[in-house]
Amino acid sequence: MLYRKNCYYYELDNLVHIRRQTNNLRRNDIEIKEVFKRIKHHKNWIVEGVYRKDYHFLLNEVDCIVMLEVPSEIRNERILTRWVKQNYGFESCHYPPTVEMLKCMYQWTEGYDNDYSILLEILAPYLNKVIHYKIT
Repeated sequence: MLYRKNCYYYELDNLVHIRRQTNNLRRNDIEIKEVFKRIKHHKNWIVEGVYRKDYHFLLNEVDCIVMLEVPSEIRNERILTRWVKQNYGFESCHYPPTVEMLKCMYQWTEGYDNDYSILLEILAPYLNKVIHYKIT
């Protein structure tokens, strides 16, 4: 969607977790903010991820918030497709692609649908930064 030369890209989950071969270790709030300070030293950067209360401080720090509104049917199809690809080794992931993880992903996407109006309220003070894409 957006590409700039020399633009650094970060997954929010990697900002929050220390990736290890056996299991991931969650950073504490101070460590997360320290990692983010290092990211901010770059002129151009993107942090991709889903809003969580723990990351609210990021909303004040960013220049732009891109909100993708994808219908639940498309999200559910993509979740299953990615999970199958991960299980057959066609796509890498930072977690074991178990049936339990698949269930969690469906619960998270359902939670997004249920809490959508809350997300809009949270983003209301930042409307000048929000770019909203509705995918049909």
